[in-house]
Amino acid sequence: MITDIENCYGCKACEQVCPVKCISMKTDGEGFLYPETDESLCTGCNMCNRVCPMTKDLFSEEPQSFFCFINKEKNEIKKSSSGGAFSALSRGFCDTAKLKVFGAKWDKDLSVCHEYAESLNGINVFRKSKYIQSDTRNTFSIAREFLDKGETVVYSGTPCQIAGLKGFLGKDYDKLLTIDVICHGVPSQYVFDKYVKSIEEENKSKVESFSFRNRRSVFGVRDSQCVKIKLSDGREIKRFSFKDTYIRGYYARLYYRKCCYGCKFARRQRVSDITIGDFWGIDRLDKKLNPHNGVSLIIASSEKGRKLIEKLSAAHRVKRVSEEDAVRLNKNLYRPPDYNLNRSIFFERLANTGFNTAVNGFIPRISKVKYIVSNVLPENIKRILKAGEE
Repeated sequence: MITDIENCYGCKACEQVCPVKCISMKTDGEGFLYPETDESLCTGCNMCNRVCPMTKDLFSEEPQSFFCFINKEKNEIKKSSSGGAFSALSRGFCDTAKLKVFGAKWDKDLSVCHEYAESLNGINVFRKSKYIQSDTRNTFSIAREFLDKGETVVYSGTPCQIAGLKGFLGKDYDKLLTIDVICHGVPSQYVFDKYVKSIEEENKSKVESFSFRNRRSVFGVRDSQCVKIKLSDGREIKRFSFKDTYIRGYYARLYYRKCCYGCKFARRQRVSDITIGDFWGIDRLDKKLNPHNGVSLIIASSEKGRKLIEKLSAAHRVKRVSEEDAVRLNKNLYRPPDYNLNRSIFFERLANTGFNTAVNGFIPRISKVKYIVSNVLPENIKRILKAGEE
């Protein structure tokens, strides 16, 4: 039986490994999934605890390599949140028809879940950031079935989801590539649903699709963190992240899963073959580059990952960087987010009110000028402005 529910990451490894199916995932009052055991069926095999990411040390002990990556396929960068690394890595790992790629996608009801694509043509749904915890469903079991048949599998997710997969599999596979994303923390589907409902009530129209990361220009300067919402009446809402209440609450760390604030995977050692994310601060190293135009940070933590990056360097722009430069502005690579003291009050409000009322007063107001200076302007311009203040 599972003994440490409070620190659960919600990866579903325990539910999928249970031989008598006595574990099921139930949603708590905050909308997060936690395992519940039917003790009348439990045989005490302890398989659930054996595969749990909380109980296992799955971190790679191999030396890490850090890279700046830009996909030379401009169309793929347009469809991606960052530099198109995920698409290139999936394509580079296997060129056979038996490739299976797993990732997080939007479902029909705007919920986020893990699914797999049977070819590279189907991975478009996994691109773009989704700031909601994905339901892995039974994808660990499906991935193992493919691997046992000798098929090639790419599995992407948050670090804790990759740890759950590896714990579930119990061994490494030569034909498995694991990719984790640099994670700030994960809100629940419940919080996002309440946010969507507030949009629909305000606009008197149903939300048909949602995108967290779109590129727009602010006074001629590119910004990659813009929200785009499509309504059923044909209207389209576009707004910068500093104007969006959900994004502001997300970056204020207001409604992450409880375990995120002490996440054991927010550290430089990684559990995956490869870690990907935005290369914030790349303009400090190369003034010609802007992370908002699509530049990825890639960390290879296994020999398998390093060989793949070497392979990609023939077709894409790949440059090795130092660990110091890689992590300088990616603090989630080495420590978990700080706890927001208003978190419990927010969830109490949310249970009885709409999203905007619940979040009111708990998210900082940011002026357009401050946002542009802090998040959009190139580093060399920021330094000039800072020098002027001094």
